[in-house]
Amino acid sequence: MKTYRVRFKEIRPGKAKKKRTWELRWVVDTKEHSETYVNKEQAKNRLSDLRQAAKSGEAFDTVTGLPDSLVEAEAGRTWFEFAKVYALAYWPDVAANTRDAMSEALATVTPALVKEDAGEGPDPKVLREALRSVAFLPEDRRAEPSPEMAEALRWVERWSLPMAEMVRVDVVKVGLAAVALKMDGSKAATNTYRRKRAVFFNALQFAVDLGEIDENPLTKIKAKRKRGRKKAVKRVDRRTLVNTRQGRELVTAVSYVGRSRGPMMRALFACMYYGALRPEETAGLRDTDCDFLKGDDEEWRGRWGTMNLAQTRPEVGKRWTDSGEVHDERGLKHRDDDDVRPVPASPILVRILREHVAMFGTTSDGRLFRTRSGKPFSYSAINGVLQEARKFAFPPDRLDSLLANNPYSLRHAAVSTQLNAGVSPQNVAERAGQSVEVLFQVYAGCLDGDTERMNKLIEEIFDDD
Repeated sequence: MKTYRVRFKEIRPGKAKKKRTWELRWVVDTKEHSETYVNKEQAKNRLSDLRQAAKSGEAFDTVTGLPDSLVEAEAGRTWFEFAKVYALAYWPDVAANTRDAMSEALATVTPALVKEDAGEGPDPKVLREALRSVAFLPEDRRAEPSPEMAEALRWVERWSLPMAEMVRVDVVKVGLAAVALKMDGSKAATNTYRRKRAVFFNALQFAVDLGEIDENPLTKIKAKRKRGRKKAVKRVDRRTLVNTRQGRELVTAVSYVGRSRGPMMRALFACMYYGALRPEETAGLRDTDCDFLKGDDEEWRGRWGTMNLAQTRPEVGKRWTDSGEVHDERGLKHRDDDDVRPVPASPILVRILREHVAMFGTTSDGRLFRTRSGKPFSYSAINGVLQEARKFAFPPDRLDSLLANNPYSLRHAAVSTQLNAGVSPQNVAERAGQSVEVLFQVYAGCLDGDTERMNKLIEEIFDDD
């Protein structure tokens, strides 16, 4: 039934709990209709379209509440179009690595949510990159698509399922099957699956909040990988852990790498090994965070200092950060943005950091570690120096082993060393910025070459003589 009796109401805040939205309301004949938008400007634009249709003399449908000119456009709403809206709606309020993870999940599920008669689609890698570098980014971040990428986007735009289909359990199961696999068809890691499933669930819940669908169909499907299990925690491989002699020699060997790269990174590696810092925490370390950088060397000789960690600089990628830089600027992991974590600095670390600042200075904002251009060191650069330093520090028969095979292994060795030395787990966890529970789950390994000492201790316990 059609009518010309239309009355518009004021836009008001929406009812969504987790995300601020705006509700547009209008009355067709005697029935009120509403639509919800992620920002007020979108709601105003929609209201303008409806007013223009009424002003032009168009009749409004009493069931849909829309004029004829908009009914056809609404019927064509697809998952692909909605996924783009979802990605952009959450972009301003989440961290760079969350944007990356959200885009990855949407780029995984979207190619699967297409019509049955879509036929063989474009190359999966081309389509994935087109979605990640163009479709799910703000306009000012989008790459110029290659002809192959443009064709892939046209394909998914044409064949993407209507949002009306997303209420079907069998349809969303297809999406779940996609996030459960890698691109080569092998099974994805449990944590990867759970992360992508969470994005898919939140996107569908957002569709409910906006009135796109009536209920979230994923609430009807049990997450089988969660049954009877906690979140999977990857335990440290004990074969990667250096003992105290190896750790000391490795930090020294870093200074032998290159004319300037190694010397500029030696103190960075010392922070990971002697202070158990994460690589992203070293990237954010500033002179004002260290209480031992003032005063003369004699004053700090043999003394402990404190590093008050306040920020991290995780390497995410230019397309995801607000600054357009490779490294994002964030607070501490698993903490509020303004939290500070005090980390005791041993006398040897105090000495190394003081020597580093005296030789290389700091950036204009006080950061201790940077390239000659003032940027944080990339993870690949840090790892490259580590691999070269291993050749100086370890004998030939250990170079092909897993011993200290990545930068994080130095932090792992530091934490394991403290635990094996008898430092209380609570104290170790506080220094490392972890919970005691995770500490016991992750750092269960012994130090390289320490098994013999442990065997002797156990032997003495059971020795009858």
